[in-house]
This record gives sequence, structure tokens and C-alpha cells, in this order.
Amino acid sequence: MRMGGIMVKGENDKIMILSDSKNELEDIQRLLRIDHGRVQGKTVREVDESVISLRLFDKQKPALLILAYDTVERAEQLYIYLYNLDEKFQKMPHQTLLLCRGNESDKAFKLCHEELIDDYVADRPLFDPHRLRLSVNQALERYELQRQIGNLKKQMGVLASGLNQFDSLVRNISSISEVQQKRVMEAVKSYSHRLNGSMQKLEKEMGEKITALKDPAALHARATLTQEVEKVRNEAIEPGNLELVGALKKQKKLQQKLHTEALKYASRTREVVEESEVEVRTVDLLLVDDDDFYRHSFAELLEESGLSVAQAEDGPAAIRTLINLKPKVILLDIQMPGINGITTLRQIRANPQTAGIPVLMLTGINSDEVVMQSRDAGAKGFILKPSSRETVLAKIAPFIKHTQET
Repeated sequence: MRMGGIMVKGENDKIMILSDSKNELEDIQRLLRIDHGRVQGKTVREVDESVISLRLFDKQKPALLILAYDTVERAEQLYIYLYNLDEKFQKMPHQTLLLCRGNESDKAFKLCHEELIDDYVADRPLFDPHRLRLSVNQALERYELQRQIGNLKKQMGVLASGLNQFDSLVRNISSISEVQQKRVMEAVKSYSHRLNGSMQKLEKEMGEKITALKDPAALHARATLTQEVEKVRNEAIEPGNLELVGALKKQKKLQQKLHTEALKYASRTREVVEESEVEVRTVDLLLVDDDDFYRHSFAELLEESGLSVAQAEDGPAAIRTLINLKPKVILLDIQMPGINGITTLRQIRANPQTAGIPVLMLTGINSDEVVMQSRDAGAKGFILKPSSRETVLAKIAPFIKHTQET
């Protein structure tokens, strides 16, 4: 479908918008339609009306919830009300993007810092449509990454549980089959013994009766009877007994082979589980900066000093890199397109796996407000751009030394 000469997609249930302004809701829907098709939205002006939006949220299960309200306070009240209204809302994975006025960005930042929302865009009064589209795409990327990690953990848990059950089965299968075989063997021997005894008794009784007849023909018949009984014993009972015993032995060999193969399978399955786990690599430093020339040049200078350096070109790339990378310290540029350094720092601190990594902010602006926001977000220090290699090494040395000692 085309809209104003631009190709747009169909209906999209991954995004849901709540707003107290019908006009703003329609403007956002129109803008996002370019990338994501028709986006669901609801005008909710009062907290009492939020029950309707909760039902819509539960039915749609969106990956991203956009709050577009006249004030940050109203958006906060609605979101907290939804959060406390239904436990399912709390447990349902989603990203939250807040749209606010520029003069309320401090309040929005505080909500991000408190991890009530995931990101915000100050879109009023100077509206930047590209910034909003970029933030929405990045939020969906974060959701998808978190979803994949969650699914992987669930699969690993199921596989590990199945492996434990399989190991238990392998350990028990031989002992169970040996007990069963022993019982069968004892039953076969007992039956064969009783059958032989019964035939010997029958042969003796019939022989005594035939002998009592004192007839040559009867004596010949006794000899024939003895031969026939021996023939049955040799050709039927003993071979049958041996055949059954042989079959049981063959079954035991088959079970032993199964046991061996099962142990091999269990061992290989365990190897697959271990190989599928995320391998974490350790480096001295992760350098995050959107300026390619500066980043590469700076990394080379640090590597010449004997440091191992990993690089990321922006905030989302840094978050992805930290999945399987554990740096001793992170140098994070503040001014980056899309997710800036402060927002990226909040995401790093929100993740238990990365929360303890010291972060130093790179900035070319000496601003008290930026320093305060960075400190509040969890920054350990600052490095002005540009700085000499000696200055940077002096700044990061305490953190690298501390990590090596611990």
C-alpha cells in the first residue's frame, strides 16, 4: 500500500500507543505507519479509563508501549496504575517509550533512571520525526534481543532438565534389566527342573508297570519308552532351554550396547549444552563512540600501550557486544545519535550482568547538567575529548588495576 508516494506496511500489533490527545495519537500513528504499518492506539485521558487499555494490552501483547501525554506526571500515573492493576501486566515483557516536552526531559530521565520506563523522546515543541522513528526501531530491537535471550535460557533449562532425567534413566536401565533377566533365568531353570522330574517319574511308573507284565514285547516297549523320553529331553526341553538362555544373553548384550550408546548420547548432549552457552570474552577496555576515525585511532593508541580494546559504534552495538564480552572498564561517548551515552549507561546499569562494570564518559562539552545526569546514571568519571594517551591511561588505570587484583 502507498501513502503519499511512500510504501507502507499492513497492520502491526507489536506497537501500542496510549495518549490523552486524539490529534497527537493520529499523528504518531501516521508517522509510524511508514515503517510499521497500521499501529494500534487508544485515547485514555483519565486513570479510570485505563481498564479498557489494559484489556487491549492483554489482548494485543505488544512489544512496545508508547506513552504520549501532555505531561510526564500524567503518563507516570497511568503507567503505575496499569502496573499495579494487573499482575499479568507486570510479567508481560515489553519496552516503554515516553514522549514528553523538552522542558520535562529531566523528569523523563528520572523515570528512566528509576527503570520505570526504558527510553524517552523530547518531541515537543521541536518535533523531530526521524528521532521518534529511530527510537521506536531501537526499542523493538532491544525487545527482540531480550526475547531471544529469554527463549534461549528457557530452552537451556528444558534441555538441562531432560539431560538429568536421561542420565538417571541410563544409570538405572542396566540394573533393572539385570534383575529382570535373573528372575527369568531362575524361572526357566525351575521349570526345566520340574519338567525333567515329572518325565522321569512318568518313565519310572510306566516302566514298573510294563516290567510287571513280564512280556518280551512289553520289555521292548519299555526300552522304546525310555528312548522316547530321552529324545524329548534332548531334542525339545534342553534345546528350548538353551535357546531361551541364548536369547536372554543376546538381549543382555543388546541392552549393554544400548547403555553404551546412551552414555555416548548423554555425553554429546552435555557437550552441545555447554557449547551453546554464551562464551564470555574478557578485555581491558570497551570503547564506544560513533566517530569512526576517532574510535579507531584512539583504540590503536591504547593497544600500543598493551591494552586489549574492543569497539562499538553506538549504544545498541555496545549493549549487544556486552552479551559475550566483559571489559574491565568502558569508555562511553555521551553525544551519539539514536540512544545517547547517558541512556546507554542506564541500560548497562539495569542489567545485573553488566551493572558492576565501571564506565567513564567521553565528552567534548564541559556542562554541569551533563555531569550531573551522568553521575546520576552511574558514571565513575569523565574524560574530555580530545585527551592525550597519558591522560586516558591515568584515568582508567585504577579500574584495570583493581580488576586484576580482585
